[in-house]
Amino acid sequence: MHQEAMARALGISQSAYSRLEQGQSAMSVTQLRLIADHLGTTPDFLLQHTRQYADQLRAQGVVITDNKQESPAGGVLIALGILAALFAAANS
Repeated sequence: MHQEAMARALGISQSAYSRLEQGQSAMSVTQLRLIADHLGTTPDFLLQHTRQYADQLRAQGVVITDNKQESPAGGVLIALGILAALFAAANS
């Protein structure tokens, strides 16, 4: 799935969606729900994968914080969860 298609589903520009994926912009709960709907899954499923990726990153020594001023990791983790859902859907 291309960024443009997901951006269209959210009603935002491709560049705005790119900023969400990179953790440069905060994702709203509504956007998370719309992404999950578009992927045919639930926000809970995406967030579960986010936790798994966070644990894997921590095991590799990556420091993850929820404070956007210190690190955009939270947005990146949600994006990783979304990508995991895409991969899981593609492999099923």
